[in-house]
Amino acid sequence: MTIIGTKISYYLELTSKMKLAAQKILVVGTSCSGKSTLAKELAAKLNSNHFDLDDFHWLPNWVEKSDEHMINDLETAISPLTNWIISGNYTHLVKDVLWTKADTIIWLDYSLSVIMQRFIQRSFRRIVWKEACCNGNYETFYNSFIAKDNLFSWILKSYPERKKQFNEWRNGEFGTKNWVVLKTPPKIEVVFESIQQRL
Repeated sequence: MTIIGTKISYYLELTSKMKLAAQKILVVGTSCSGKSTLAKELAAKLNSNHFDLDDFHWLPNWVEKSDEHMINDLETAISPLTNWIISGNYTHLVKDVLWTKADTIIWLDYSLSVIMQRFIQRSFRRIVWKEACCNGNYETFYNSFIAKDNLFSWILKSYPERKKQFNEWRNGEFGTKNWVVLKTPPKIEVVFESIQQRL
């Protein structure tokens, strides 16, 4: 089933169905769409295990793990578990490891303007307050805006690619999954408060 919308009723229905059925959930979307935040809060509500793929990909000082190392660590972490919520993309690596096993795909399909607003807010927050991310690393103004492979340019490049890929997978290879396509950021606090009152 596919749920597309932003009204609270959709999220009440979504969370209720996940609590009863979904055991393995992927949260995907363009960088800075809020995948990790949503996945963490959903995992807490559903009493599930949350993992973020960036934590498996990066070593300290922004050193990248080899693909084999990343996948081995990921499989070791999730193989004993009957339920998990995983945020992140890395579709070229995790298609066979995660997508084939997931029950539900939550796609944060926000507009580019929303993504860029979130990118700027998140980047400046992490830079100013020195918030750790990606397995203990720290963003810098240079890495976010200036470096050859800076995050700003990556978002602009990957946004249409992600949109095309996820649309193709939703209508094709992974069309039998339970897809939840969110077009605007949900008000998580309000949603979960409403859900709690109904449990």
